[in-house]
Amino acid sequence: MVQDKKIFIDNFLNKSKEALIDAEINIENNRLNNAQNRIYS
Repeated sequence: MVQDKKIFIDNFLNKSKEALIDAEINIENNRLNNAQNRIYS
């Protein structure tokens, strides 16, 4: 059970980091609507 929670949390954090990177790239490319969508994912 503890291992399942760790896997879930690790997966959530990885997806969050990817979303943040995507948002930063969108901001750099002046794609603000896309950036906003990624931030709230």
